[in-house]
Amino acid sequence: IIVWSLSRFARNLLDAQFHKADLRRRGYELISLSDNLPDGDYAPIIEALIDWKNERFLKDMSRDVKRGLRDLVRQGYAPGGSPPVGYKAEKVTIGRRRDGSPHVVSRWVLDPGKADQVRKAWRMKATGATYPKIHEATRLYGSKGSYASMFANETYRGVLKCGDLRIEGGLEALVDEKTWKAVQAQRRAHARLL
Repeated sequence: IIVWSLSRFARNLLDAQFHKADLRRRGYELISLSDNLPDGDYAPIIEALIDWKNERFLKDMSRDVKRGLRDLVRQGYAPGGSPPVGYKAEKVTIGRRRDGSPHVVSRWVLDPGKADQVRKAWRMKATGATYPKIHEATRLYGSKGSYASMFANETYRGVLKCGDLRIEGGLEALVDEKTWKAVQAQRRAHARLL
């Protein structure tokens, strides 16, 4: 079996060793085009060190990406993904990358085409309207079941989130605090009935 790099085979030390041992017991040979593995008695030791380095690289990269996303959120930019209904992603160039290309990120801003309908849905829910009634009046989603997650999403009250980081006032709220609390009370009451 030919791989470009052992890191493309696995980036978990135990998985790499397990699957390579399994393949070798079945009579396969694993060849890396970019890792320089010696022949002889030391080859398994060097290969294990390469597997450890690949796992360490993945952990370090994950840590660095999370740090970068948190920094962007602290500056008011979106944590990634699609914005919730009622918002749209506005592309912003915030500098240059190391290779000279533009560093483009997104900021979630109100979507003028849907913001009023979202506010209406929240007002309706705060006064006890059912999902079918809200859906009939707003048509924000393709199905009635999607409103449940909307009414639990703190983004609508202006909270930007990235993992456990929460930035109050990180973006313009579509829902005031009084309406937010009324909807949460409605949701808790409904949950008790189930």
